Parts: sequence; structure tokens; C-alpha cells
Amino acid sequence: MRKGQKLILQGFRRFFYYVVAVPILAILCRVVFGLEIRGREHLSSLKGAVLICNHVHYLDSAMVAVAAWGRHVTFATLDQNFKLPIVGWLLKQFGCIPVGTSLKGTKLFLEQSEQLLREEKLVGIFPEGNLQEYHSSLQKFQRGAFLLAAKTEVPVVPMTITQRPVQWYRKFFHRKPFLTLQIGAPLIAPEGMGERERAQFLQEKAYKEMSIQLEIMKRANFMEVKA
Repeated sequence: MRKGQKLILQGFRRFFYYVVAVPILAILCRVVFGLEIRGREHLSSLKGAVLICNHVHYLDSAMVAVAAWGRHVTFATLDQNFKLPIVGWLLKQFGCIPVGTSLKGTKLFLEQSEQLLREEKLVGIFPEGNLQEYHSSLQKFQRGAFLLAAKTEVPVVPMTITQRPVQWYRKFFHRKPFLTLQIGAPLIAPEGMGERERAQFLQEKAYKEMSIQLEIMKRANFMEVKA
């Protein structure tokens, strides 16, 4: 691809992301899923970072993108998703990168992610790996996201999607609970740790923080229903 064509494509993708896709997704998530976003202040002064979130909805990457609106988030996704009709095209316009199905592919993914983080960009990863819709507890985390953060010395920002009851007349239209995306404070490993120690610290800290958020919302929902 020639330089001029590449610049035009980049311009189109930026326009599509900021002006078309994310605004439409923001409306969709709010109207259809009742999405509420809390803790946006934690993103205000953020530079490069790894954004992580529990994988509980087929549009949770869209919800993270809406939460970070104003900043572009590059998401990691499975290679086979790029082969899906329409979805594959959308993933390319969003600038998503495949995680790889081979050693060579995984190495390329890591190199691309590291480069983005060193350029103070945002990279979105779902450390659970597997999608479990409306799951109310965390699955086991994979280490990739935390190794990336440790190697590039950027913070990990935990985001937790929780459920809340549908209220009043909306119960007739929504059988599934509404969703809240809680953005936590950026997590940074203490100085003096080695790379793997930092990754382990970030993984354990993020898991704990996100588990607490899920438990808080469960208790709040229980008290609301009981009242």
C-alpha cells in the first residue's frame, strides 16, 4: 500500500471510530443494555496503559471503548473473528490486532502491543480469555496482559462489568439485568520488583480489586431487592 493510500485509510478509520462507531455504540449500550459508566476520572490523566475487563458480554469491548471515548483503544481479539462477515471488517476499522494462533503470530501480537504501549496508547485485553455471558464471578486470569504491562512499565486499569436489576416498567422489555461498567484506579507495581514479579503482583491485585467490585454490586442488588 502506498503512503498516500495508507494515510487516507488511517484517516477514514479515525473518523469511523470517533465520529461514527463509538457514538452509535454509546447510544446502543445505554438504551438496550442500560449501561452506566462510573469512574471515568481514572482515565483523565492516563497515558499508555493496559485496560482489562471481565468478559461477560458480546459487546463488552464496545462498552470499554465507550468508557474511554476520546482515546482510541486497540483491542486484542481472536484471529478467527477477522474472518466473520461484517464483524471482521469492523474489527479492522477499529484497529484490533489478532492474538495469534502460532508462536510467530503470538510474537507479532506482543510486538505490536508493546509498541503501542510505548507510544502511550491504550490496549484492551480480556484476561479471562473465554466469554461467559452475564457471569457474576471472575474466571481465572491469563498472564499475557500483565506481562505486557510489566515489560513496558505501564499501569493496568481494571474495569468491571456488573449487573443491576431492571426497574419499573422496563421489566416488561428487558429480561436480562442492566449493566454497569466500573473503572478502577490504575494499578502500578512497586519499585524494585523484577518483570515477572511485577506481572504477578498486577495480576493478583487486579483480580482482587475486580472481585471486590463484583461482590459490592451483588450485595447492593440484594439489599435493593430485599427493600
